[in-house]
Amino acid sequence: MDNNQLIETYNEKINNHFNSIINRKYLFEITKCCGFSEIVSIYKDVTTLSDLYKSVRSHFCHHNEFLELYILINDGVKIIIPNDENIILREYLINNQNLFIPLYPLTASVVYRIHFDDGHVHTHDT
Repeated sequence: MDNNQLIETYNEKINNHFNSIINRKYLFEITKCCGFSEIVSIYKDVTTLSDLYKSVRSHFCHHNEFLELYILINDGVKIIIPNDENIILREYLINNQNLFIPLYPLTASVVYRIHFDDGHVHTHDT
């Protein structure tokens, strides 16, 4: 196989991988209290809410004990996502559809926002 064929094979495999993410995983934009955010993908069917917390901890290299994931609704009301190993993520989303609203227009993949509080207070000198 020459280099062009190798690159073509690579591109095909990487495109298949990204397409499978959309089919097999939820996409969450995890937003920290300071406003920084990143998209994190989480398996739909085999993930519990406890696994969601573990994934966020791992993604953000968070090692402190305190971590709170929540949804912000009307006028800044916090709905805390329980850190529960007995609740499947898909079931939680289905049972709380009113809390999970796609962030981006529907031509994009569905991404839900979850807020992340690690207990740090961020102060900035101006």
